[in-house]
Amino acid sequence: MNRFLSNATNRIDAKGRVSVPSMFRAVLARSAVEELYAWQDFVFPAVSMAGPEVLERFERMIGSADPFSAEANKMSLLIHGGGVFMKLDGEGRLLVTDFIRDFTGITDRVTFAGRGDHFQLWEPSGIRGNAVAGPERTDGHFLTVRNGWRNGMVADMGDGETDVQGGPVRHIPVLLQEVLTALEPASDETIVDGTFGVGGYTAAILEAGADVVAFDRDPDAIAAGAAMVEASGGKLKLIHARFSELLDHVAEASLDGVVLDIGVSSMQIDEAERGFSFMRDGPLDMRMGQSGVSAADVVNRAKPSDMTRIFGILGEERHAGRISRAIEAERQKAPFETTRQLAGLIEKVSPRRPQDKIHPATRVFQALRTYVNDELGELARTLFAAERALKPGGRLVVVSFHSLEDRIVKRFFQDRAGKASGSRHLPMVAERQSTFTLIGKQPVTAGEAECEANPRSRSAKLRAGSRTGAPAGKADADILPVPNLAALAALGG
Repeated sequence: MNRFLSNATNRIDAKGRVSVPSMFRAVLARSAVEELYAWQDFVFPAVSMAGPEVLERFERMIGSADPFSAEANKMSLLIHGGGVFMKLDGEGRLLVTDFIRDFTGITDRVTFAGRGDHFQLWEPSGIRGNAVAGPERTDGHFLTVRNGWRNGMVADMGDGETDVQGGPVRHIPVLLQEVLTALEPASDETIVDGTFGVGGYTAAILEAGADVVAFDRDPDAIAAGAAMVEASGGKLKLIHARFSELLDHVAEASLDGVVLDIGVSSMQIDEAERGFSFMRDGPLDMRMGQSGVSAADVVNRAKPSDMTRIFGILGEERHAGRISRAIEAERQKAPFETTRQLAGLIEKVSPRRPQDKIHPATRVFQALRTYVNDELGELARTLFAAERALKPGGRLVVVSFHSLEDRIVKRFFQDRAGKASGSRHLPMVAERQSTFTLIGKQPVTAGEAECEANPRSRSAKLRAGSRTGAPAGKADADILPVPNLAALAALGG
């Protein structure tokens, strides 16, 4: 696929040069592009870049329009008066000129964002703000393009709303370069992306030439990914299922890699009707798969003692007991139905102190989401399934965001790599063959530049292992620190 997909942030060196991400250089090389045409974006404070053929397409559009129209004149001014030709140096670096700096506000870092048939240069904080604001904002740096133009070349470049098919992405894939380094995707390989989301990892893996089998339990993610499936030319298979069910869809010892990004998609958080966030009022839901027991079922039906364990263990909430008792008392008056309703009660029971960095409801919401979706149990089952699905030399790469998740992944790799510590007081047991060898120093965390560009990456930890030829071990959940909590199914839904 000769498409510019995904994103990366790189630092500008002392000579004003920045390295173009390898995934973008590979697209340029495959298209034999030696010179780039750069122009000021029509809508956003970004500089867009593509091969010279894009200039020819723009000129055909301008030539086909009324030469005296306002739209044609605006387009001509931007394309001819606001564009320059640029070249990469021998090491794939681009000089960040005043033309780029003045229009984008770039200082010491550049975020490269794929837009399908072209890519853009952004100031890192600018892409975060405009990914939320959307394309309708207009000010001194923006030009609103009328619908007649957006139906042509501009529309083909993405309208700023879709995450996968171009435009500012709401969900920025975390540790992308580090994931690709550990995963080593290549042509004629098959990789499972167990957490498709909006397709950030999948897009980069496809770009590297590998085939992808992607899973997501969220029907909205599957529907949104249909366009990517169609554009992949048969290289992407998208499956509506939990990632722990991967062996229902792939054969044992058949995969070259498995990648997992554990946690909730920011796409889900952004949608109030999904009920993941108290920042937007919506139904108290939180179900990734949109079926089964909801968060409202838990707070309206669970025993206070069970809620205390859920909030205390999964959310590490120190006021878990107090909050659980308050919920029990409040639900006698009326059932909990919305996110703001629950968050408001928690604020009263556990007021925010000046030194607190997070909202009082944050840990409870995290705990409910984790419990409702059985995230830790799903993770444990998936690790065992991946062990069986990988062929010798296959790579398992897991990115987690919470200490509970990371402990499970760490413990799994310790056990499977033969590094789990036993007790000197217990009898010696026969040594088992290692089913994984660890890849590099672990855990891998995000660098300063990525944390600045994508705050979600601050808590991310990557662990990875390469499958040996030894038979898969027993899927013994007792070796992993998965909490034993009240049965979810008992709450109905």
